Formats: sequence, C-alpha cells, structure tokens
Amino acid sequence: QNCTQTFGLLLSALKQLCADEKCWYLDIYSMLVDEYGYLSSDYAFAGDGKHFEKSGYVAWANYMKTHYVDEGLLTE
Repeated sequence: QNCTQTFGLLLSALKQLCADEKCWYLDIYSMLVDEYGYLSSDYAFAGDGKHFEKSGYVAWANYMKTHYVDEGLLTE
C-alpha cells in the first residue's frame, strides 16, 4: 500500500466521521490532485512535488471562498 492509497483511506474515514457527527467536510483534495492522486504539477513545488507553490495556495483559497456554508442560512 502506497502513501496515496493510505491517504485515500484516511480521507474516507474523515468523511465518514464528518457524516456521523453531522459536520461539514470540504473536499479540497480532489481539486488539487492529478488523476493518480498526487499533488498536481500545476500546484506542486517543483523541488519535491509534495508542497504547494504559490498557485496551490491561491487555488486552495479560491476554492474555499466559493465552497462554504453560510451558517446564517442553516436551520436546526
């Protein structure tokens, strides 16, 4: 089992925990990775392929700005 598979299992468990606890889960992982589950070269630091370049942080911030829940609209 490689790191990508292990990370996928971790994300699945986190999604399930959020569902069980009725918490919101924002999936930024899917928009940042390539078809193999690795950090996209569009966002990865060329030196190691594991850390964000500036473009990765910008993409992450932009995603979060457009994918959130306005708690004022929620009802019990």
